[in-house]
Amino acid sequence: MKRIAILLAGLATCAALSTGCASTSLPNLFSHLFPTPKPSPIISVVPPSLTFTAANKGPSTITASENNGNTSFSATTTDATIANVTPQGGTTNVFNVTATGKTGACKIQVSDGAGQTFNVQVTTN
Repeated sequence: MKRIAILLAGLATCAALSTGCASTSLPNLFSHLFPTPKPSPIISVVPPSLTFTAANKGPSTITASENNGNTSFSATTTDATIANVTPQGGTTNVFNVTATGKTGACKIQVSDGAGQTFNVQVTTN
């Protein structure tokens, strides 16, 4: 209701002006009342899944990126008895994933500072 009242007041002001409203006044009024929301960042991780075997426990590398250019992420495992994750030396978006040798599945949760997450599926055979 408050936005409608402000809009009506702005229109009344434009109508009351002896010179009339400039063609750019209304769009500016609308942009202040109804700003365009910014899209949420979207995390992507390559590869999106990993499979390990008894002969190949890794490490394998995953790389995170975001559509807004962010390159600072954290990563945790949902089950450290199946796979571990550590940052690759000196980077904030590349992580090493190593299987423990136990058969099963878990996820590596990659997060940004805004609370967005991406789950990398990890399977060990």
